[in-house]
Amino acid sequence: MKILHVIESLEVGGAEMLVVNLINDMTNDYNQAVCCIKKIGQLSNKLKKNVKIYCLNKNEGNSLIIPLQIAKIVRNYEFDVVHSHSWGHFPETFLGAKIGRSKVIVHTAHGAMEHYSKNIIKKKFRMFIESIISIFIDKIITVSDSLRFKIINDLFISKNKVVTIYNGVNFKVIDHKLKKNKSDLLLVTVGRLVQVKNYKMLIHAFAIAKKRCQYNVRLIFVGDGPERKNLEIECDSHNLNNNLIFYGFCDEVEKILCESDIFVNSSHYEGISLAIIEAMKFSLPVIATSVGGNNEIISDGFSGILIPDNDVEGFSDAIISLVNDKKKRFIIGKNGREKAFNKFNFEKTKRNYIILYEKLLKRNLKN
Repeated sequence: MKILHVIESLEVGGAEMLVVNLINDMTNDYNQAVCCIKKIGQLSNKLKKNVKIYCLNKNEGNSLIIPLQIAKIVRNYEFDVVHSHSWGHFPETFLGAKIGRSKVIVHTAHGAMEHYSKNIIKKKFRMFIESIISIFIDKIITVSDSLRFKIINDLFISKNKVVTIYNGVNFKVIDHKLKKNKSDLLLVTVGRLVQVKNYKMLIHAFAIAKKRCQYNVRLIFVGDGPERKNLEIECDSHNLNNNLIFYGFCDEVEKILCESDIFVNSSHYEGISLAIIEAMKFSLPVIATSVGGNNEIISDGFSGILIPDNDVEGFSDAIISLVNDKKKRFIIGKNGREKAFNKFNFEKTKRNYIILYEKLLKRNLKN
């Protein structure tokens, strides 16, 4: 079976990591490649060396050339499965796969339809197009049940057309030998510095909590993005320069998680957060907003703490409760790791995708 993954780029992100992990873990049994619509990105360095990468170097705006370029790749290299990721280029990829005569076309929705214009006419037109496409695509995969229900309602499509496959993390290799920092308690968050992550609220909640914590606490931001300057200004306004660290993007996320004590996620929206699951893998207790797929990852009070979106006081109280209670941190962290291993193990993710590919290919070849 030959599989072509189509994605905007291989910059750092959850969708991009799924593509990299699927390709790397399946290359021994399946011939896979990736087509980047805009640019390649730094996660390409994590792909195995024999993986073919196509880059279309698309500029901003719509382009009629993109479907033809995808069709040429699919036809020339005879890909059996075309698997698109995220919504930005869903119609173009579907059209290219159809023209190129791919036997199976699937799409994974990693989040809500965030690409939509604020222009209501453009938004409705785009949703109409995607509703039509969804009739003919073999399957739409969502990373959480909450997203599945949303897409079924938004696109007015059959429940049988949409299936949930949870993202997962690799439990094969974990370095438990790293020692945690004993002088301070470290809180960490991982993600792009963008508005949807609501990091401004997190800084405010941290500033409130810091005054009531029994230990000196520091907060580490792992990631970068357009909001960094605004967040640094927010940090200054709360006099937190000695307690906040903007680490930027790095290749040592697991090392930082292993050395940290608490993971925090303040997002307005999440599909399924691989960052949260990675933190749970390292037995970190998690505080997160009760939005999107976070409610499916975390059982409130058992494997993490869920706080209503944008609740500054609630978030600061949760930080204080974990910082000041070592036993509570240990129990929630332990429960979180068990849940992550049982429900969000990448071996299960990979197996579910393989079963889906083979089932659809077998069905379509019969027809």
